[in-house]
Amino acid sequence: MGAPFDTGTWEGVTETYYNAVGTEAIWLFASIALCVIALVGGAIHESRAYKGAEDRHRDI
Repeated sequence: MGAPFDTGTWEGVTETYYNAVGTEAIWLFASIALCVIALVGGAIHESRAYKGAEDRHRDI
């Protein structure tokens, strides 16, 4: 990766350097999708675990 300036120090830097301009939406939607996948997967797992626990403990 490397720095966008040649001096090797921060003395000549007067502006901000941000290399990800324009890709914020991609990362936003990717993180939203991962959260939704985790929520759906967790709900499916909990539903199966709850049904399994009910079957094992019917007498209670």
